[in-house]
Amino acid sequence: MQVAEVVKTYDDAQEEDILEGAYDPLDAPTTTSQLSKEQKVQILLARANGRSYSDISRELGYNRTSISRFCGRYEASNSIDRTKGSGRKRKTSEREDRAIVNFVKRNRFATAKEIKDVLPLPSLCYNTIRSRIKEGGQFESYWAVRKPYVSLKNRKKRVIWCKQHVNWTREQWQRVLWSDESPFVLAYHARKRV
Repeated sequence: MQVAEVVKTYDDAQEEDILEGAYDPLDAPTTTSQLSKEQKVQILLARANGRSYSDISRELGYNRTSISRFCGRYEASNSIDRTKGSGRKRKTSEREDRAIVNFVKRNRFATAKEIKDVLPLPSLCYNTIRSRIKEGGQFESYWAVRKPYVSLKNRKKRVIWCKQHVNWTREQWQRVLWSDESPFVLAYHARKRV
C-alpha cells in the first residue's frame, strides 16, 4: 500500500489537517509506548518527502528507533496497523480467568495467595491473579462492614428476653426508659478487605 493510499483510508478531517499543516506534531503525545495512527501517517508522509529518520525524529519529537522500526514493519506488511498477536502472551486462559473470578464470588475474603494455593495456577504471581479479578469487572475493593459480635450465650439470653416480653401492653412499654446504644467490644475483629 502506498503512502497516499494510507492517507486516503484515514479519517478525511484528520487527513486534511495533517496535509495542510494544521496538525501540530508537538501536540502529539510522545510518552506512550506505541505510535498512534496520526503519528504513523506523519512519519510516512515525511519519509515520502525524502526525510531521514534523524530528521523526522528531530522535527516530530519521536524516538528515532521507533520511527525506523515502524518504517521497517510498514515496508514488510504495507499496513500501519499492529499485527495480530503482537505483545506479551497472556499467562492464563479464559477458563483459568473464569475459575479465579468464580472462586472470588464464592469466597469474597480470599487473598491472592489463597486463590493460588487452591486453584491449579503454579506459574502465576499474585499481581496477575489480582489483575484477573479486576478484569472480571464484578468486584471493587472496599473495607468490609464490621458486624457486632454476639456470642451464643448472649443470643440465647436475647431470645429468652424477647419471649418474656412479646405480650407486653403499650402501657408496660411506656414505663421502660430507652437510652442510646453504647458500643461494647466483647471480641476484637480486625478490619478485612473485600
